[in-house]
Amino acid sequence: RQFSFDVVDVHLHIFSMDRIYQFFNRHRRKIIISSAVAGGVVVLVKYSQWRLQKFIEGETTLQMTRARMENHFSNNQKTCHLTITSLLPSLHETIENEINLDELTEKLREKPQNRLQIWENLKMLTFSQAVTKIYGVCMLTILVRIQLNIIGGYMYLDSTNKNETGDANNSDQGYASARLQQRYLALVYHLLGDGLKDFIQIVKDTANDIVGSLSLKKEISLGDISQLFQRIRMVLHDKISQDSKKFLTSYMLPTNPEMNDSLDSQHENQLFDKLIAETRDMIESQDCIRVMNHCLDFGFNTFLNKIDEVIRQHGDTSKNFEITMAVAKLLPVVTNQLKIMMNESNAPNTFLQKLVDHKLIQMLSLNIYEAFAQPM
Repeated sequence: RQFSFDVVDVHLHIFSMDRIYQFFNRHRRKIIISSAVAGGVVVLVKYSQWRLQKFIEGETTLQMTRARMENHFSNNQKTCHLTITSLLPSLHETIENEINLDELTEKLREKPQNRLQIWENLKMLTFSQAVTKIYGVCMLTILVRIQLNIIGGYMYLDSTNKNETGDANNSDQGYASARLQQRYLALVYHLLGDGLKDFIQIVKDTANDIVGSLSLKKEISLGDISQLFQRIRMVLHDKISQDSKKFLTSYMLPTNPEMNDSLDSQHENQLFDKLIAETRDMIESQDCIRVMNHCLDFGFNTFLNKIDEVIRQHGDTSKNFEITMAVAKLLPVVTNQLKIMMNESNAPNTFLQKLVDHKLIQMLSLNIYEAFAQPM
């Protein structure tokens, strides 16, 4: 009996296996497809999780990099502002040494015989000084912005590469070299010295062409004053823009900067040459020329508004006609309002603050910084 039961169990087992085999055989295609789909879903889920994790890590790294760059850029702009502020006294000193109005004023108090000639010189030099100071501040602001954002971008790139490679021994080999930065940033003293002196000479010649025939007794309005400065700017631009790409470059950068001929500095000289070439390209770019012209417009408009305030104080605003002032009386107004605007004391310089915060200057700075902070 025991044997019989075992035979029956075997037959039942074989029958069950046969049923399973037949079921699998009938539905083989569906089972294989379902298994493949299920396996594919698992793989897809795992892949999606992996991709999501990579995306999150990439976004986190990107945001951290962006935040680090923004912080470095923000600190760099503060350095720009402090640098410009610290260089302004040197700018004003050079201009006033070359255009000495106080000396002529003292001579007039002595009532010399050539008093009329001194007045004529004072007229020409007053307009020359106003034009030079507004141009000088704008050129200084843009040059320092370009220099510090080029070197700032390179330094950020150097620091990023150093963090990625773990090599902290190249600080004296690249743009982070203190000696290279000192040589490069010292280029600004060309503008504060020979460059500015050359510019002053061409401004004097231009101002003499425009206001030389203007009578000291003539009554002129704010509109007339505005036209005089506009004509000086137009003629000045014609004289210095024979080659439009070289606009103001020769006054802002030296033509042949001094090089260090020692063998140990060959690499540094190559980087120095590259920095000068890139700075020159930036100054001569259409974007920079456009920003410069907007800054000049802002400077002259601010200056004319201050002159307008004084003219209105001395005129009768109740009557419906333009208020005028004799040219001789206008000259001290121009000089005084220029000093107030440039704020040559230790008080905060509102004009300079508005100039360095000008939207176009901020955009130019950001574009330059980002361009040089990116790997080539």
